[in-house]
Amino acid sequence: MQKPAWLNVDLRAEKPFKMGALSMSAFLRVSNLLDARYENGFVFSTTGSAFYSLTPPADASALIDPGRFASPRRIELGLGVRM
Repeated sequence: MQKPAWLNVDLRAEKPFKMGALSMSAFLRVSNLLDARYENGFVFSTTGSAFYSLTPPADASALIDPGRFASPRRIELGLGVRM
């Protein structure tokens, strides 16, 4: 069974500026910008999907494991300083 296609979009923006003798930059990084929920390689053998199983009682521990999906959206905001 073929896995469905997926799209992952990341974003990075940086704005350099000076404050006195310091060179600084503000930055923003967003991983998984669209907060897409896609399989991270693991699939149930009964369905070929990470989203559901045909035998939920037998797969109970795997069904509650968030590691079967890729990471959710992550936002980082920061400030860099160069002297």
